[in-house]
Amino acid sequence: MSAQQNVAKINISGKIIDSQTGEALNQATVRVQILPDSVMLGGDVTNQNGFFEIPVRRTGNLIINISYMGYTNIIKPFTLKQGETNYNAGVIKMEKSARLLKEAVVEEQIPPVVVKEDTIEYNVDSYKMQANSVVEDMLKKLPGVDIDSEGKVTANGKEIKKVYVDGKEFFGNDPTVATKNINTDIVEKLQVIDKKSDLALLTGIDDGDDETVINLTIKKGMKKGWMGNILGGYGYAEEHPDRFEASTMVNRFEQENQYSILGGANNINNQTFTDKGGGIFSGSNMRGSRSSGGAGSGISTAGSAGANFNVGKNDHFRVGGNLFFSAKEQDENQDIYRENILQDSSTYYNSNTIGYNRSRNFSSDLKMEWQVDSLTKVELQPSFGYNKTYTNEHSEFLTSDELVEMADWRDYDGDYVNKGTNHREMDMHGANYSMRANISRKSASKP
Repeated sequence: MSAQQNVAKINISGKIIDSQTGEALNQATVRVQILPDSVMLGGDVTNQNGFFEIPVRRTGNLIINISYMGYTNIIKPFTLKQGETNYNAGVIKMEKSARLLKEAVVEEQIPPVVVKEDTIEYNVDSYKMQANSVVEDMLKKLPGVDIDSEGKVTANGKEIKKVYVDGKEFFGNDPTVATKNINTDIVEKLQVIDKKSDLALLTGIDDGDDETVINLTIKKGMKKGWMGNILGGYGYAEEHPDRFEASTMVNRFEQENQYSILGGANNINNQTFTDKGGGIFSGSNMRGSRSSGGAGSGISTAGSAGANFNVGKNDHFRVGGNLFFSAKEQDENQDIYRENILQDSSTYYNSNTIGYNRSRNFSSDLKMEWQVDSLTKVELQPSFGYNKTYTNEHSEFLTSDELVEMADWRDYDGDYVNKGTNHREMDMHGANYSMRANISRKSASKP
């Protein structure tokens, strides 16, 4: 894949018309891609006058890919040079692809990508996926989408912080719950949406608080009964304690209602899912406050459980939210042996640290929407989080001018640069609670 270039925004524009009538083609899909890997840099649909405009931040050899139902696709190559601010592709003529046949069978062919104003829509069946693939596997195939080692997703440079299922929030602000657990064989379309804030959607006034989200639409045939997956593994070695990992997720999608349950446990330092209460002590700068879901030093045993639901009628009353609980215990036994080489001598550093960390976290985020009548709407969003962390750590250290045997440094009684012990014990807990309420009423006389 070509390396990203740090260049100023360049506007690519043009006009699409019918080659025979000269009429402007409205809603034609236009994509700009880079050669040779065809990564999509941006897209647009033509307006009623056939015009399009796509901003990009890349120079080099590119193509304009144009598609419109009933017309032959057009691929137009061009080159952008450093310092350019605009590129006008001019008037592009499209030819109708209709053929006169004695007998024909018309088959609908859904394009793999469709650009609709603030939404890029991917047809899942257009991508060849292996059995039991999850959404994260598909995201790795999509142009303009990146996933780091921790599962964080970015689309066109913007971080994805929420995943929706059929337009409804799925496990709050932890998109990895969906991307790592929902199988692609139940998903019909994956949409990347530049979504305005709830307040902007309500008032019609853009407050600038936009976010990029992913919405998964479930196939109609999959909205029956319960579905899910179970994962388990066990290992044994004489020099290590038994190792295990187990996890499960169960979903039910029916009409407008959704129910999901998940849980997991392991002692192989794997993160379960986001520890939503673990950030309470994050500002303390204390090593013992590591209570998040990721593993630190040592061996950790972690377990978690969560539930998500969204029920009701969109035009009357809906209630939804999620509940999380996680527990983690971590043991650490660390030895350090280091030689510091100076200009005319050396010093030798030895240390041993034994630590134990335990955390318990619970969080809940709920949302209630009540459409009182056609003009009045009430929204309530309560949230609660609780975290409890206990840490006990003991360390010994010695820096000396002579090499000390690894097994004997604690009993060393010769000359030394420094020697000492540290012991720390902390028992902390914290809670947070918030309630957001919004009551709105539209004007009947001035809509």
